Amino acid sequence: MKIIIGSASKFFVLSIVALLFFSCSGNEQDKTATHDDGVVEELEEAFLQAAMKKAEEIANGAAIETPLLRRAERYAERMKATLGLSDEQAKKLVALRLTFFTEAKSAKETFANDEKGLQKEMQELSKDAQKTLESLLTPEQLEVWRKQLSTNNSENDN
Repeated sequence: MKIIIGSASKFFVLSIVALLFFSCSGNEQDKTATHDDGVVEELEEAFLQAAMKKAEEIANGAAIETPLLRRAERYAERMKATLGLSDEQAKKLVALRLTFFTEAKSAKETFANDEKGLQKEMQELSKDAQKTLESLLTPEQLEVWRKQLSTNNSENDN
């Protein structure tokens, strides 16, 4: 099942995305004191550009695949439960994951015949998503998240 938003809704969709981003950015950013301010600003700008680009594509008739949206929402709910994310952080995380899934799908199509190119592109996408995620988390949440990552990685190594 795909959801399609007509071009008449372009302004509405762009307004919602901008509202979500700007309404969520104030309180959480004060808690990212361990991050270099320049890096956080760059990541916020990159995140905003990606979200706006996605919103524009949707407004111009691009479809959101419902399974990808559900996957992004489930991931955000798990992170909310384990890290104590705020509603605003969870909304940003859904947008981040949806953007990542969409870009990953596009990369798979672009690099269909180039396994090494796909691997490199996926590593870059993952790295960018991880940096953006880190900028969304408070220092305490970031610490818990990194511990979870190291635990998961050590379990996968066995």
